[in-house]
Amino acid sequence: MDQSIAIYKVWAPSENLWTAWAKPVLFANIDSFAGSTGTGAIEINEPKISLKEINDAAIIVDLPGTRSITDGLSYVKAGFRPIPLYNCVSGSGRVMVEVGDLTRGLKLGAQYITTHKDLLKDSSPPVFLLDSNRMSTRSKGSEYFDNRYSIFAQDMPSANYLKQNNINKIILISEHIMEDLSHILLRYQEAGIQILLADSSGELKDTKITKPGMFKSLYYRFQIIFGLSRNPIGGFGHLIKVDTASRSYRLG
Repeated sequence: MDQSIAIYKVWAPSENLWTAWAKPVLFANIDSFAGSTGTGAIEINEPKISLKEINDAAIIVDLPGTRSITDGLSYVKAGFRPIPLYNCVSGSGRVMVEVGDLTRGLKLGAQYITTHKDLLKDSSPPVFLLDSNRMSTRSKGSEYFDNRYSIFAQDMPSANYLKQNNINKIILISEHIMEDLSHILLRYQEAGIQILLADSSGELKDTKITKPGMFKSLYYRFQIIFGLSRNPIGGFGHLIKVDTASRSYRLG
């Protein structure tokens, strides 16, 4: 079996309840991306939050770069299945979103999951992994590969699917709630799912999501999509040129 497929199957086994939402894009050429080579073990710290009293929750880790992987994997020992939602491709030269370390993290993370696979079941609750740098901007240089991406409601399970699988709470681990994620979280909140935000110490706070602009509007999706570059192989990624005088981006 091709190594990239084997690694993807570790992260997204076909029989798991949440595999349908795992994004395969970064796995496609995992060994050719910058920073994805090398050996060793990934360093996983103890989880920041205690889940002893919470048995009906899903976790969303929305942190910069590989922190999203290492923090997410810390909940494997608590029985949570990590689901990567990174939906961008890599490109040669300058890129808008750095993915080399992410792909290396996915490769080494597969070893960690395999080592602890006996702790995971097909029905294990999910911990969704997002890179909070997904909409990063650049202000210098003449040419970038635009692999920024945004998530939409269909990129995560519906509130009904969560409830059908005994998920009544969402624990968000993030430095701030990004706008694209707020569109999804508010849908969950309206359906009666509690949103808990973890602070830097790991304490959980009941959070009310502020209604974002163009909530549930098709125009919101069109506006985001037209401002990004879709890649033919799936996910987002395309060459753009940067106007250094005005610091604006023009699609290539």
